Amino acid sequence: MKKHIAIILAAGKGTRMKSNIPKQYMTIEEKPVIYYTIKAFEESYIDEIILVTGKDDIEYVKKEIVDKYHLQKVTKIVGGGANRYDSVNAGINAINSSYDTDCKLSEPTSAGNINRQSTTDSSAIDKIYVHIHDGARPCISQEELNDMRDNVELYNACILAVKVKDTIKIADSNNNVLNTPKRDTLWAVHTPQSFELSLIKTAYQNMYKALLNMTPEQEKAANITDDAMVIEKYSDISVKIVEGKYTNIKITTPEDLETAKNYLKQSTKNS
Repeated sequence: MKKHIAIILAAGKGTRMKSNIPKQYMTIEEKPVIYYTIKAFEESYIDEIILVTGKDDIEYVKKEIVDKYHLQKVTKIVGGGANRYDSVNAGINAINSSYDTDCKLSEPTSAGNINRQSTTDSSAIDKIYVHIHDGARPCISQEELNDMRDNVELYNACILAVKVKDTIKIADSNNNVLNTPKRDTLWAVHTPQSFELSLIKTAYQNMYKALLNMTPEQEKAANITDDAMVIEKYSDISVKIVEGKYTNIKITTPEDLETAKNYLKQSTKNS
């Protein structure tokens, strides 16, 4: 039996939204953005959801989102880190620390722990897969989630992405064009990014070992912006691209909020 766990990242500040409210807590039809994101995974094959939030937001998220909207698959809420990869690592570590040898959720040790037991018989589990998703991507479809499940079970490492529509230019620090890559080789990467658990865990361990020997400047230059990069740099596994939908936008600007609202309305009509 295969077990699928989602790690949903909701620790960002969203400075480009020009709002004091983090983008994942801004509302669409009187519900926070993160609600729609969690709900999509709640309605899918995903067995459990781990939320990674700002450390000061754990109690708020538990009471005002998870409990308020009766989101039953959320088993743990943990605080994120300084970088995206630190937040992902916190989510991965929460998987390891949340289970005893019987794959049951441990007793709560903080306000963010939710005392729920896995409904999956641990003795029958032969693989665990992790799906890492941006909390500010509420328009993920069930079709995309199903495609990620099927592909991660085949390839162990895959990312959701869409083909780039525009011509892309590579420029220098003075904005002079250096070259133009072939458009048909370029993909805009979305989430979820999905991996077999031991693979992503080992890659992250290798990354942190490498970071210990880096200066702050070298760490910044490494520019690790997504989980696939960790696999690319710190494992020998190839990452498979799964073609997604352009509607799976990440809410980054005020305009994105209105676009997401329209996409969500449309998906509700079609369901």
